[in-house]
Amino acid sequence: MQNGNTIIFVSTNSSEYAMFDEYFTSKGYNFIVVDEPRSILKHIKTHQPDVIIVDNSLKDVTGASLIVALRKRGLKMPIFVIAKFIDKQLLDSLQEYDVSDFFPKPVEFDKLESLISSTIPAKKKPVVSQGDVRASGPPSILVITENEDIINEPSTFVPGDLLQKRKFRVISKSDWQGSIDALKKPANNVRVIVVDATNEDKTLVMTRLLRIVVAKLKIPVYFFTDVFSPQLKESLIKLGFDNFVVRNESGTDNLQNSLDAALVNRPDEKKAQVFQQRRKIIRDISSIKSLPPLPDIFLRVEKLARDPNATVNDYSGVIELDPGITARLLRMSNSAHFSFTRKIKSVGDAVALMGTREILSLVRLACITGTLRTSPEVETAVKKVWEQSAYCAITAQMIYEKTEISKLPGLDDDLFIAGIIHDIGKIVLWKFFPDIYMSFMLNPETGEFPQITEEEQFLGISHSGIGATLAEHWHLPDFFKDVIAFHHSPMSRHDSELVMIIHIADFLSILNKSETPESIENRIDTKMLDKIGYTAEKFRDLGRELAPVIKEKAERAARMITG
Repeated sequence: MQNGNTIIFVSTNSSEYAMFDEYFTSKGYNFIVVDEPRSILKHIKTHQPDVIIVDNSLKDVTGASLIVALRKRGLKMPIFVIAKFIDKQLLDSLQEYDVSDFFPKPVEFDKLESLISSTIPAKKKPVVSQGDVRASGPPSILVITENEDIINEPSTFVPGDLLQKRKFRVISKSDWQGSIDALKKPANNVRVIVVDATNEDKTLVMTRLLRIVVAKLKIPVYFFTDVFSPQLKESLIKLGFDNFVVRNESGTDNLQNSLDAALVNRPDEKKAQVFQQRRKIIRDISSIKSLPPLPDIFLRVEKLARDPNATVNDYSGVIELDPGITARLLRMSNSAHFSFTRKIKSVGDAVALMGTREILSLVRLACITGTLRTSPEVETAVKKVWEQSAYCAITAQMIYEKTEISKLPGLDDDLFIAGIIHDIGKIVLWKFFPDIYMSFMLNPETGEFPQITEEEQFLGISHSGIGATLAEHWHLPDFFKDVIAFHHSPMSRHDSELVMIIHIADFLSILNKSETPESIENRIDTKMLDKIGYTAEKFRDLGRELAPVIKEKAERAARMITG
């Protein structure tokens, strides 16, 4: 018996999904088991299910969080939830996300199947588009620029192959009022607008006027320039625009395909969903400022660190004014990471045993990690970020010890704290945008360790950019701000040995932890390697040689942080 309907069942419990598979297959359903939640989008695209059943007890993420992420991506099909306990917390968390029904375990299969069969909508015949009846003339691209060279030779702005293939007109305007007039004429049949964004101030002022007409006509707009500043991108995204093309990329297949699709009115639904996510993050990024400031103790201890005459008693007196930080510092001091032979019972003991530099690092760590607390729903994901950061911190210390990259004395403690906090932007993403970030991480096209370019493409901003905003808000020391902002682009701060070492340590720690290390090979900056006289292969050898020691130390450091 085959009823032609497809069910996707998301569960990581093999004994459980075997029973579901047997029952629904016997009822004639095409039953697809997904035991790796990260791959759910790939399976949805491949199998186009009529219904999804989600087990709330998944590894790494909850079923509820997965459902929220799917709904945020625009998924409309019916979803059923099974759970050991159907409590108020579960119901409240999914109240706004259109769950068809909840079933407690053990599930009554007949009851569930009956409800599923009554929920699946009838198959509809596809509707054939009748084309665009708005415009009367042949299609055209409107190029808005004051650059006479571009006006005379539009192929410098628009791919020449596309001009020849589509046989459309190019209308060039140097003033914005003339551009709006051209848009309003149906005979012009403007399908795409290309804007020269070289003059940022003028672009922003005029785009505010242009967007009203563009929104009504639903015409895509592409912004071209040699270099986009972060401020220009952020402003344009807030205004509702999301197509940015660097001029030397104007001949790429990606741009050509985008323009080609726009000219034949093929909406890109995936791109629209991603854009909405970008806009939300850009709009809500100010929520970082709602984070409480770092405790007063942070600035007081930083001030002591700049005083060469500060004593152990000075440090103890300041730290003990904050009971919360004191408790956190003592817990960290007594962790396996330090392996002291006796229990440390007071701040004075800790300072006397460790010294003021190490206490400074611990206070920094206690303040930052204590302030960045996240919800239980993303605890597992956040813990993985801290664990990866611990690997980076220990690796950075080992690079400093085993190589000649830096001869500056006393970098050891700074490297440790820099390695721990270099990815705090990821923690902020999990804290403020868990649904969007989970949707990004679940994307089958996203690797185990996403690249910063993937974040920028999908989210509109990278974790480095978000982390830099937070570092500024917290008034962290400049050398930590630089590490957070530039650990993926070390040549932007080529004078900072701290940034360079963290960049290498980040590369090696990801390389050693990745299940597919070949996909990580291009993560290290070759210009930086030339500058310091090393090769990627030499660092890979060093990483392999030190891997057992790094693993042991990093696991102890991670336990100290996540406690």
